[in-house]
Amino acid sequence: MMEFDLRYYLPSLLHVEDRVSMAFSIETRLPFLDHRLAEYAASIPFYYKLNPRRYKYILRNGVKDILPRGIYQRQDKLGFPTPYGIWAKDPGFTKKAASLFPGNFHEIFRLTPTIPWRVLNAGVWLKCFQVTL
Repeated sequence: MMEFDLRYYLPSLLHVEDRVSMAFSIETRLPFLDHRLAEYAASIPFYYKLNPRRYKYILRNGVKDILPRGIYQRQDKLGFPTPYGIWAKDPGFTKKAASLFPGNFHEIFRLTPTIPWRVLNAGVWLKCFQVTL
């Protein structure tokens, strides 16, 4: 999986990072992309890389003597969550989404908000590019 990420996923992430940073005149640094660190990470056995109770386990242990405890033990980092609940209450959004779903859209969205969102995205993409299945 790591090889797949390095070969296919990382280039697209770097492209987006480069475009966004340039668009907002922000100088960015990517210290974890140093080839020596990437090679070392690739050499670590798989079973050390996963800890079901702790994300970024190896990184957190590596910095625990350098950073304050409140930083390396942080649990609240979520990235950019999608506000499905807010969108589900918006009449314009739900009307558009319901037009792409057969059956009771509101019940589907209430039970599993992420699945309809993904289907909605696919439906909009197919419609924009006039793809028929």
